[in-house]
Amino acid sequence: MSELQAQNSEASQDLSFYLGIFKNRWWIILLTGLLCGSLMYLLSVSQTPVYESQIRLIKDVNVAVADSTRGGVANGISSALDPALTGEEIIKSRAVIQKALESQPLFSGEDPRAFQYSITAVTDKINPILTVVYRDSSPERVQIFLNALGKAYIQNDLESRRAAARQAIEYLEATLPQARKSLQVAQQKYQDFLTRNGEIAPSQLQGSLSTNTLQIDRDLQAQDLALKGLLGTRQRIYQRMGGVSEDQALASSALSQDPYYQKLLSTLQEKYRQLAQYQISYKESYPPLQGVRKEIATIEALIAKQTAMLLSDSLFRRAKPPQGTSDAKPLVDSTVLGAESGETVAEGSVESPQLTLANPIRDTLTTQLVQVQTQIASTEASIRALQQAKGSVRGRLDGLTAKVVEQTNLTNQVENSLRSLNDLVQKVDNFRLAAVQQVTPWSVLEPSELPGYPIAPKPTNSGLFGLAGGLVLGFLLAYYLELTNNRLRRKEDFARILGIPFLGYVPYSPSVRGFFALDGADPSSDEQAPRPNFFRTLVQNVQRWRRRGRSQRQSAYGRYRGAYENSRFKESFRQIATRLLFSKPEEELRTILITSCIPSEGKSTCSLYIANALVELGKRVLLIDCDLRRPSLHALLGIPNREGLSVVLTSSSVLPIQVVQRDIGRLDFGIITSGPVVPNPAALLSSQRFASLMTVLKEDYDIILIDTPPSMAFADSQIIAAHTDAILFVCSRGVLKPQYLADAKNGFTPNDKKLVGFVINSTTEDALDEPYYKQNYYDYYTYRAGRETESRGSVPEQN
Repeated sequence: MSELQAQNSEASQDLSFYLGIFKNRWWIILLTGLLCGSLMYLLSVSQTPVYESQIRLIKDVNVAVADSTRGGVANGISSALDPALTGEEIIKSRAVIQKALESQPLFSGEDPRAFQYSITAVTDKINPILTVVYRDSSPERVQIFLNALGKAYIQNDLESRRAAARQAIEYLEATLPQARKSLQVAQQKYQDFLTRNGEIAPSQLQGSLSTNTLQIDRDLQAQDLALKGLLGTRQRIYQRMGGVSEDQALASSALSQDPYYQKLLSTLQEKYRQLAQYQISYKESYPPLQGVRKEIATIEALIAKQTAMLLSDSLFRRAKPPQGTSDAKPLVDSTVLGAESGETVAEGSVESPQLTLANPIRDTLTTQLVQVQTQIASTEASIRALQQAKGSVRGRLDGLTAKVVEQTNLTNQVENSLRSLNDLVQKVDNFRLAAVQQVTPWSVLEPSELPGYPIAPKPTNSGLFGLAGGLVLGFLLAYYLELTNNRLRRKEDFARILGIPFLGYVPYSPSVRGFFALDGADPSSDEQAPRPNFFRTLVQNVQRWRRRGRSQRQSAYGRYRGAYENSRFKESFRQIATRLLFSKPEEELRTILITSCIPSEGKSTCSLYIANALVELGKRVLLIDCDLRRPSLHALLGIPNREGLSVVLTSSSVLPIQVVQRDIGRLDFGIITSGPVVPNPAALLSSQRFASLMTVLKEDYDIILIDTPPSMAFADSQIIAAHTDAILFVCSRGVLKPQYLADAKNGFTPNDKKLVGFVINSTTEDALDEPYYKQNYYDYYTYRAGRETESRGSVPEQN
């Protein structure tokens, strides 16, 4: 038995299992959902309503200080005046709430701590907007408190800013003397530095020297180019003069040995050096620089004059006149030379050479040579002076680097001290202005409105939530009950326990249960099954009322539905009867016992319809009610039960043919009712009289169906099984437990080979596993039957 229970507990939980939970235990799910929903609704209704509203404050940074044109300073002042705490913390502080409560008489004497937990403040992450939400049981209190809280927050912000401005002013004014002293110290250090450097800024001097160095480099390049050109020109003059190499040497010797000429050259170099010094430190418009330039021009003229004189005397004093000439003229006239040089030479100061050579070309070349030589001497003196000046400038620049760095540091100290002092003075002025201003950056963007409906509780939402939760809880409860319920439902479970073939389903159809009853017959009039008068009258009245109501409410759809259910019900029995006949093809089944495990499984109804189905197959059928303890066939058919099987078995004078009833209503088979109830039914069924009765009846009928008591409670069915050819089990879905069915089968152990099959009777539910009937026969037995009925004007017969 334990193995049987284990197999039953391992039934697969597929989709049909869960659908069966909804179908079989829907009332538990619905009742639990309605109960939880009602409780949640009542609980929500009993709670005190809560109202909610909000106020929105916005911050305008442009009104933080009056002077908005100075953006940096204004922003600094605004950030300095802003409190360290956030808006959410300030508006929920006890001081602000206390100020709001004191401003409204409605809240006088209330504790601010009770309001802190009902306030929610949120600041927008993008815009400077503060949203404050408050909840209370009174809508008027919500609106009044939020508006008062917004005003208290704005006033508190204004007072906080004024206090912060006063503190800032005190701090800045205490810092100003130190800032002024720092500025004075920096300025004194800078002045001392300038004094040490001759009141000339090293950075300025460095810039001037750098510029002059570049100018000297450019002048040197120009002088070099000029010198090269002059040297080339002199060389070409020498070549044109031809044969004056000795003269050239004499001229060079005369120039180098003349003291006056050398003195002029030294003076010219000194003037050029002085000119370079002036150019380093002064502009071209500087008067001493202009005087040096004039002196250089004068010295250059004297050099040119001295050169001409020396060259004329040295070159042509010993010149030989050409052959064929008698007159000799001087190459250079001293008067002319002095005139060209801008000076007048006294007579007798320069000895005029008496040259016999007279050559105009040589005179011109000599003049050009004098000029070139003068320019060469001047250029070389200028180059030497520029080189000396360049070296001097570079030396001065190398010594100015450290002084420029020192000057820069001192200048930065002065500027930083001055800037700090100016900022402090400006901040003091702005803070003083902010302290006297009646302006705060906070303002009310959206005032609080009177809430029209409470936000909590919400009975409808609570009820729906409770209903949903209850449905889930009900499903879990139904699932648990379904798991703990080991009652058999699937045909595989029945077949596994019984070990016999499955012959068919019997669908649930209460509309055809009285199909075989006689018209006007009253089964309750049976004297063998008396009922109390009160209950009998009550049942009769109820049945009469239901029949009257059914006839009044009958419609075309009702007729079609009845025809469908009758046809489907009878069709299932036709299949069962056919399978029953072919269950043992090698044997002829003459007597078939129909039993069940427990009472109320529908075996008597199945017996009637199986008998009717066998008659339709052309068999002569006899139905015997062998339930001598609680018979029900006569009640189903509405026939009397005064004479029956018990009478035949107890009286030898009554023949079997006398108790067989025929032509009962729509029945086409014979029936023997159970007869009056006897005290010892098991003894009667095990007697030889019953065996002889079965032998006699087999001669007149092809098949004898025997309706027996439940095999679980009584041994009658096991006794009768010895006189039958086959045993048919009628099982009800969702009623039997595996242990009961196994015990019922074990009762037929000596005759277990006679078990030919079982039928599943859905007496408690319309749960036909095979949807073939619903998908095909429903339309066939409703739509087509209805159309044919309408065409004929009558209801189809229930055959």
